[in-house]
Amino acid sequence: MKRKYFVFDLECVPEENMPSWKSDIIEDKIKNKRGDNKDAIKYASLNPEMGKIVCITIYDSETDKSFVLSGTEEVILQSFWDYYKEHIGTTVVGFNSKRFDSIYVSKRSCILNINNYGLIIPNRRYDTIHHFDCLEILSNFYTTEMFTLDVYCKLYGVHYENDNDGSEILELYQAGKYDEIYTKCLNDIKATNALYKKIYAYL
Repeated sequence: MKRKYFVFDLECVPEENMPSWKSDIIEDKIKNKRGDNKDAIKYASLNPEMGKIVCITIYDSETDKSFVLSGTEEVILQSFWDYYKEHIGTTVVGFNSKRFDSIYVSKRSCILNINNYGLIIPNRRYDTIHHFDCLEILSNFYTTEMFTLDVYCKLYGVHYENDNDGSEILELYQAGKYDEIYTKCLNDIKATNALYKKIYAYL
């Protein structure tokens, strides 16, 4: 029987109109690490309490099609849960998705009071039936050295159109170049899907 699964990824930026007390937290964190403004942007973007989602992309194995969830963050998140509700029992696939994407989606949904229909994205370590995280598997459950998606694709002979490593997402967002953000996110799930299919039968 063909395994049903969907691959997902997201892009995020720092929260807009951030209150001063949040900015103070970021400043303290970065100062302790002797970082600069780029580090502050990265910290805020990757922290679901300080950032926000600008798009989610999904590849559906049943339809063999990929699509983008866009709009306001509330619309994006509600659309994601609406999709997930209709695909209960389908394996979730991602890259670092147990430790990042699934947590980010859940926390942002909680903060914004999005209706998740009482559902939780499974993210237990060692569970590859409900959630197959390629990074978790390739790093032997985080016990060996970990690399980026780009590096793993090169190591395993998987094509990855990577014109943007994610550091320019905020710049693209502020410039209103949303299509470029969506393309980057779609390229990520395309590569993740190819990597998943490559390693699934071996690892």
